[in-house]
Amino acid sequence: MPSAEARYAFNAFMHTLLARRLAAGRIADAVAERHAVEDLWRDPLINQRWQRLALRLTAIECERIGRVAAERSLAGSGVRWLTAESATDGWALESGGYATAVGAPTWSQARQMPMPATVVNAPLAAARPRHPNSGEVHA
Repeated sequence: MPSAEARYAFNAFMHTLLARRLAAGRIADAVAERHAVEDLWRDPLINQRWQRLALRLTAIECERIGRVAAERSLAGSGVRWLTAESATDGWALESGGYATAVGAPTWSQARQMPMPATVVNAPLAAARPRHPNSGEVHA
């Protein structure tokens, strides 16, 4: 941990998390084990201590801790470190998460396009509901 405050917050978080996990008892099934650990996050004290730890770390410190944990296999066998670019590859961040066709305008370009004249000049009465038995327009 980068500082004494962060180290203290980490120890308090881990001790609380481990105490709650031990209190849950022995679980033989791997799926049930994962669910039990996920359920621990509903505990207000665990969330409070996690927030205290997270607020004492910068983004750079978090990346370093995550990278070191992955390199030392502390985060599990299936976890590997990715750069921010490769971790978000395919997310279409530049288009707000929407896939775009080749040659189609980007989100910001589409917002700047003028509306067709038929839509812009359509009378407001055309958008109002009509009474089912007459041709009257109701406001």
